[in-house]
Amino acid sequence: MKVNQEIKAEPYFMVGYGYDAKENLLFVSKGLRAKILDTEKLKQSSYIFRTTSTSGGGRISEDIAKEELLRSLKLNFDVDNEPLATTETNLLTNIPEENIQLTNYYTVGFQYTTVHIAAEDQTFHNQEFKNFVAMNSPADIVKKYGTHLILSCSKGASVNLVKYVEKKTVLEDKLVKDWKILAFVSGADLKLFDFHPVKNTIDVNTWLDSLTEENGDFIAFDRYAPIPIYNIISDKNKSQELKNYIESYLGQKKGS
Repeated sequence: MKVNQEIKAEPYFMVGYGYDAKENLLFVSKGLRAKILDTEKLKQSSYIFRTTSTSGGGRISEDIAKEELLRSLKLNFDVDNEPLATTETNLLTNIPEENIQLTNYYTVGFQYTTVHIAAEDQTFHNQEFKNFVAMNSPADIVKKYGTHLILSCSKGASVNLVKYVEKKTVLEDKLVKDWKILAFVSGADLKLFDFHPVKNTIDVNTWLDSLTEENGDFIAFDRYAPIPIYNIISDKNKSQELKNYIESYLGQKKGS
């Protein structure tokens, strides 16, 4: 889930940026859009926080179907933990529909958060954002700023290993399975990621221990889920117009 270096260097990482929830959530950088909040003003007001605490874990899911794999790789984006976009990628398109193994390891070291009350306060909106919203159509607003505003996120290192049988061959009455492994790795010193596909062995401890704030990458939308950008627009007519457009854009039905 790699994020570009400019945003990784931000004091509060992705907090305050817009996000297009229709983009592929497995690769979070594809959905990032222009910055909405003025994090310098937020810092002066004490409405934005940076904390450091280490946590982590891992799990192995055996013999799962492709549908379950994709569901496991999705980010919990909204308050109901319902993903708003698919995680299908070219790499995952041709894998089998069943008998898949998913292995995950991760560590989180840094958390960044602002609060709803600050996000809704026009004082903390970038002037460029306010001007653009006032002068442009919902389609143009979504194109530049996305559908949601990121309030919280965490930085760390993670890997998802997807293992499946690519080919089966019968040799002398024996079934030989050719395994294929896809590795989605982000964060920490990638040179220390010690993985041997042929031997099917992995040592993640040294790699995870190399995590710093500088080399960490996106792990999750942390304490607060991203909120729709129409919730922070003070002009009620513009807000409703944008809401209608975003609901249609995301394929959401009223009352569903």
